[in-house]
Amino acid sequence: MKVSRVRKSGKKAISSIKKTPKLAIDKKSQFNQWIYKSGVIILTISVLTLVSIETKIVLSLLPLIDLLRFPVLSCQSTQSASLYSRKSFDQMVVLEKNKLEDSYPQRNLEIEDFTAVASSILAYDLDKEKTLFEKKPDTQFPIASLTKLMTGLLIRENIALMDEWLEFSKSDLEVDGHKNLFKTGEKFKVDDLLAASLIASNNEATTLLARSLENKIIDADQAMNFVDLMNQKAQAIGLGDTHYSNPVGFDSNNFSTSWDLVNLIKFILKAYPDFFLQTIELQKTITSQEGRGLTLTNTNYLLGEIMGIEGSKTGHTDLARDCLLLIRNFSGDRLVLIILGADNRREEMRDLINWIEQAYVFN
Repeated sequence: MKVSRVRKSGKKAISSIKKTPKLAIDKKSQFNQWIYKSGVIILTISVLTLVSIETKIVLSLLPLIDLLRFPVLSCQSTQSASLYSRKSFDQMVVLEKNKLEDSYPQRNLEIEDFTAVASSILAYDLDKEKTLFEKKPDTQFPIASLTKLMTGLLIRENIALMDEWLEFSKSDLEVDGHKNLFKTGEKFKVDDLLAASLIASNNEATTLLARSLENKIIDADQAMNFVDLMNQKAQAIGLGDTHYSNPVGFDSNNFSTSWDLVNLIKFILKAYPDFFLQTIELQKTITSQEGRGLTLTNTNYLLGEIMGIEGSKTGHTDLARDCLLLIRNFSGDRLVLIILGADNRREEMRDLINWIEQAYVFN
């Protein structure tokens, strides 16, 4: 009897001993599985994050990876693979460099926006074809003597039709805004008169140039005057918001937009790359056929103050107020800077240039 009890109690003891390890193992197994799944999830997230952040670096290493995939190659195969990978890598570097260059000029967002006072302002990068700042660039405004840029363009295009020496008449010298620089009956070369128009913004010289070309057009049996020629040219090069009523820039129905002026500059630079060289001369001496010398002084006083200016034209009338157009080099980029309807063109242009130098990185 004692033996059987001992055996029964032994079986119960053995049974209880067997059940306890099974429960412990199940719990440990579940915990390990949870740890494993959590680790996989964390690892996956980490890998995806790294891939997302460093995609460009991984791509740039592909050529090197291609080389490492084939460690056992003949000398000729190794050289070919190296050249191929080097070529691929160089192409990728060039592409990335081009993308980076295309992003310039880059805006420094720590610098606040420019505070514009003038009626219209436009800062446009000719080389990158990018607008850096604009205020009412499509709105029509009177442009005063910026009109003389179109007059000068037409003279350059038709200079072969004109006489070498042009003579001032009394009516030329009585034009509004005359400066009593020339004399009736005096003759000057076309190039010198064009310099007087663009450098000193001289109305008498501009009137003589326009009248002389108009006479040649009439002699050639063309039914148009000089102003017709100006408007015809404006339409031909896509200046849809521009209208001219005179070659000098008087206010009567004579207007344009900042965008049209940019497109005019583009056309002139493409047709005549040297057109603006004389517009940045501080002074120029011209001589009449009779031997009288005259000194032309540039109307843009910023030329002696700000470096890098490659083209210039000023304008002012009571209605248009101050107007100024510059072509200026910013670290290799040529920018067209246009101000229309300013109270002080010199001060506002200076402020605009200083702002661009702080607000943009060019390379």
